Amino acid sequence: IPSAGGITAYVQMAFNANTSAILGWIMLGSIPIGLPIIALTGAHYIGYVFPISNAEVIGIAAVILITSLLLHIKGIELSSKVSVFVICIISLLIIVAVVVSIPYVKLSSFTPFVPNGWSSVGASSVIIFFSFVGWEMITPLTEEFKRPAKDISISLFLGAICISIMYIAISFVTIGTHSYGDKNQIASLS
Repeated sequence: IPSAGGITAYVQMAFNANTSAILGWIMLGSIPIGLPIIALTGAHYIGYVFPISNAEVIGIAAVILITSLLLHIKGIELSSKVSVFVICIISLLIIVAVVVSIPYVKLSSFTPFVPNGWSSVGASSVIIFFSFVGWEMITPLTEEFKRPAKDISISLFLGAICISIMYIAISFVTIGTHSYGDKNQIASLS
Protein backbone atom coordinates (compact mmCIF):
# COMPACT_ATOMS: atom_id res chain seq x y z
CA ILE A 1 0.00 0.00 0.00
CA PRO A 2 1.75 3.20 -1.13
CA SER A 3 2.08 5.81 1.62
CA ALA A 4 3.65 9.26 1.76
CA GLY A 5 4.44 8.46 5.40
CA GLY A 6 7.42 6.51 4.15
CA ILE A 7 9.22 3.82 6.03
CA THR A 8 7.68 4.81 9.38
CA ALA A 9 4.19 4.24 7.96
CA TYR A 10 5.19 0.76 6.80
CA VAL A 11 6.72 -0.04 10.19
CA GLN A 12 3.48 1.07 11.85
CA MET A 13 1.47 -1.23 9.55
CA ALA A 14 3.84 -4.14 10.19
CA PHE A 15 4.30 -3.65 13.94
CA ASN A 16 2.65 -0.81 15.87
CA ALA A 17 2.58 2.96 16.42
CA ASN A 18 5.21 2.86 19.18
CA THR A 19 7.74 1.07 16.97
CA SER A 20 7.00 3.54 14.19
CA ALA A 21 7.52 6.48 16.57
CA ILE A 22 10.86 5.07 17.75
CA LEU A 23 12.02 4.68 14.15
CA GLY A 24 10.83 8.20 13.36
CA TRP A 25 12.90 9.63 16.21
CA ILE A 26 15.94 7.59 15.14
CA MET A 27 15.62 8.84 11.56
CA LEU A 28 15.08 12.41 12.75
CA GLY A 29 18.12 12.10 15.00
CA SER A 30 20.29 10.92 12.11
CA ILE A 31 19.64 14.08 10.09
CA PRO A 32 21.64 16.52 12.24
CA ILE A 33 24.53 14.04 12.26
CA GLY A 34 24.49 12.62 8.73
CA LEU A 35 23.81 15.73 6.65
CA PRO A 36 26.68 17.82 8.06
CA ILE A 37 29.04 14.86 7.62
CA ILE A 38 28.05 14.58 3.96
CA ALA A 39 28.38 18.35 3.44
CA LEU A 40 31.79 18.44 5.17
CA THR A 41 33.03 15.50 3.11
CA GLY A 42 31.99 17.24 -0.11
CA ALA A 43 33.58 20.48 1.08
CA HIS A 44 36.83 18.66 1.90
CA TYR A 45 36.96 17.28 -1.64
CA ILE A 46 36.59 20.84 -2.94
CA GLY A 47 39.36 21.80 -0.50
CA TYR A 48 41.73 19.35 -2.16
CA VAL A 49 41.02 20.76 -5.61
CA PHE A 50 41.36 24.40 -4.57
CA PRO A 51 43.76 25.68 -1.88
CA ILE A 52 41.39 26.80 0.89
CA SER A 53 41.59 26.98 4.67
CA ASN A 54 39.69 24.81 7.16
CA ALA A 55 37.41 27.76 7.90
CA GLU A 56 36.58 28.03 4.19
CA VAL A 57 35.87 24.28 4.07
CA ILE A 58 33.38 24.74 6.92
CA GLY A 59 31.90 27.73 5.08
CA ILE A 60 31.46 25.68 1.90
CA ALA A 61 29.79 22.90 3.93
CA ALA A 62 27.43 25.48 5.42
CA VAL A 63 26.59 26.78 1.93
CA ILE A 64 25.88 23.21 0.79
CA LEU A 65 23.52 22.66 3.74
CA ILE A 66 21.76 26.02 3.33
CA THR A 67 21.37 25.48 -0.43
CA SER A 68 19.86 22.06 0.21
CA LEU A 69 17.47 23.51 2.78
CA LEU A 70 16.38 26.33 0.45
CA LEU A 71 15.83 23.90 -2.43
CA HIS A 72 13.60 21.74 -0.27
CA ILE A 73 11.66 24.78 0.94
CA LYS A 74 11.05 25.73 -2.72
CA GLY A 75 9.41 22.37 -3.35
CA ILE A 76 10.01 18.85 -4.51
CA GLU A 77 9.86 19.67 -8.23
CA LEU A 78 12.85 22.04 -8.17
CA SER A 79 14.82 20.03 -5.62
CA SER A 80 14.31 16.81 -7.60
CA LYS A 81 15.56 18.47 -10.80
CA VAL A 82 18.64 19.82 -9.02
CA SER A 83 19.21 16.42 -7.39
CA VAL A 84 19.07 14.64 -10.75
CA PHE A 85 21.49 17.20 -12.21
CA VAL A 86 23.95 16.81 -9.31
CA ILE A 87 23.71 13.01 -9.44
CA CYS A 88 24.41 13.07 -13.19
CA ILE A 89 27.47 15.30 -12.67
CA ILE A 90 28.80 13.10 -9.84
CA SER A 91 28.18 9.93 -11.88
CA LEU A 92 29.94 11.45 -14.89
CA LEU A 93 32.93 12.45 -12.73
CA ILE A 94 33.13 8.93 -11.29
CA ILE A 95 32.96 7.34 -14.74
CA VAL A 96 35.64 9.70 -16.11
CA ALA A 97 37.87 9.08 -13.06
CA VAL A 98 37.57 5.30 -13.49
CA VAL A 99 38.15 5.36 -17.27
CA VAL A 100 41.14 7.70 -17.00
CA SER A 101 42.64 5.58 -14.18
CA ILE A 102 42.33 2.16 -15.86
CA PRO A 103 45.60 2.46 -17.88
CA TYR A 104 47.50 3.06 -14.60
CA VAL A 105 46.12 -0.01 -12.79
CA LYS A 106 48.81 -2.54 -11.85
CA LEU A 107 47.49 -6.02 -11.14
CA SER A 108 50.42 -6.53 -8.75
CA SER A 109 48.66 -4.07 -6.42
CA PHE A 110 46.09 -6.79 -5.72
CA THR A 111 48.69 -9.21 -4.32
CA PRO A 112 48.31 -10.13 -1.54
CA PHE A 113 44.57 -9.83 -1.97
CA VAL A 114 43.70 -8.86 1.61
CA PRO A 115 47.01 -7.62 3.07
CA ASN A 116 45.55 -6.48 6.41
CA GLY A 117 43.37 -9.55 6.96
CA TRP A 118 39.64 -10.09 6.66
CA SER A 119 38.90 -7.98 9.73
CA SER A 120 39.91 -4.91 7.68
CA VAL A 121 37.30 -5.90 5.09
CA GLY A 122 34.65 -5.92 7.81
CA ALA A 123 35.73 -2.50 9.07
CA SER A 124 35.64 -1.13 5.52
CA SER A 125 32.16 -2.56 4.98
CA VAL A 126 30.77 -0.15 7.56
CA ILE A 127 32.10 2.79 5.55
CA ILE A 128 30.97 1.28 2.24
CA PHE A 129 27.45 0.86 3.63
CA PHE A 130 27.30 4.67 3.92
CA SER A 131 27.04 4.83 0.11
CA PHE A 132 23.69 3.05 0.32
CA VAL A 133 22.25 5.42 2.92
CA GLY A 134 19.07 6.98 1.65
CA TRP A 135 17.65 4.04 -0.30
CA GLU A 136 14.67 3.96 2.05
CA MET A 137 13.80 7.54 1.09
CA ILE A 138 12.00 6.20 -1.98
CA THR A 139 9.13 5.04 0.23
CA PRO A 140 7.51 8.50 0.69
CA LEU A 141 7.46 8.81 -3.11
CA THR A 142 5.46 5.62 -3.63
CA GLU A 143 2.20 7.54 -3.95
CA GLU A 144 3.71 9.33 -6.97
CA PHE A 145 4.39 6.09 -8.87
CA LYS A 146 1.80 4.98 -11.41
CA ARG A 147 2.61 1.29 -10.83
CA PRO A 148 4.30 1.23 -7.40
CA ALA A 149 4.30 -2.55 -7.02
CA LYS A 150 6.40 -2.91 -10.17
CA ASP A 151 8.24 0.41 -10.45
CA ILE A 152 9.62 0.58 -6.90
CA SER A 153 11.19 -2.87 -7.15
CA ILE A 154 12.78 -1.99 -10.49
CA SER A 155 14.00 1.40 -9.18
CA LEU A 156 15.55 -0.10 -6.05
CA PHE A 157 17.16 -2.95 -7.97
CA LEU A 158 18.64 -0.69 -10.67
CA GLY A 159 19.81 1.83 -8.08
CA ALA A 160 21.57 -0.84 -6.03
CA ILE A 161 23.19 -2.29 -9.17
CA CYS A 162 24.42 1.13 -10.37
CA ILE A 163 25.83 2.07 -6.95
CA SER A 164 27.50 -1.34 -6.61
CA ILE A 165 29.11 -1.12 -10.05
CA MET A 166 30.42 2.38 -9.36
CA TYR A 167 31.75 1.36 -5.95
CA ILE A 168 33.48 -1.74 -7.33
CA ALA A 169 34.95 0.25 -10.24
CA ILE A 170 36.28 2.99 -7.94
CA SER A 171 37.65 0.40 -5.51
CA PHE A 172 39.35 -1.44 -8.38
CA VAL A 173 41.14 1.63 -9.76
CA THR A 174 41.96 3.00 -6.29
CA ILE A 175 43.63 -0.24 -5.22
CA GLY A 176 45.08 -0.90 -8.68
CA THR A 177 46.72 2.52 -8.91
CA HIS A 178 47.64 2.47 -5.21
CA SER A 179 46.22 5.97 -4.78
CA TYR A 180 44.81 5.68 -1.29
CA GLY A 181 45.76 9.16 -0.15
CA ASP A 182 46.98 10.17 3.27
CA LYS A 183 45.43 8.27 6.17
CA ASN A 184 44.78 11.58 7.92
CA GLN A 185 42.71 13.00 5.07
CA ILE A 186 38.95 13.20 5.32
CA ALA A 187 38.58 13.01 1.53
CA SER A 188 40.95 10.05 1.26
CA LEU A 189 40.41 9.43 -2.45
CA SER A 190 41.40 12.96 -3.45
